[in-house]
Amino acid sequence: MTTKTERISARISEKVYHTLQRAAVLVGSTVNQFLVQSALERAQTVIEEESVIYLTGETAKRFFDVIDNPPAPNEKLKAAFHTHKERIFVDANNQIAREYYEQFGFLALLERPLILFLPLRSLKAAISWLMRFLSILIVKRNGVKRLF
Repeated sequence: MTTKTERISARISEKVYHTLQRAAVLVGSTVNQFLVQSALERAQTVIEEESVIYLTGETAKRFFDVIDNPPAPNEKLKAAFHTHKERIFVDANNQIAREYYEQFGFLALLERPLILFLPLRSLKAAISWLMRFLSILIVKRNGVKRLF
């Protein structure tokens, strides 16, 4: 069984190429191997930075205290809920952003396909999912660990 591969190409200045070539030689790889490994490491770092929340012990304690004992809604929150009690709108910049929002239950307006809305029932489901996610969150900073 063969694995399908993809090709990536980029135009770079001679100076950038020589810098990459020098770094590749120093780690004992080809420029191509160096580029792929470096890009993969950076991609994994970006994904982790966007996916994982690190909290100090004190911040984790305050976070879980708010989850366990949420504050009462203030007047601004009540007004916002009243204004948008049926749906939440987003303005997607492009088709990729539209597809991103659609995976979370947003629906596009027929006359303006990059304007999407999230019906309240979908928002309630998303909040329910978020609460389940938070309930299994493990905070690994300063030895703080908590599972519900």
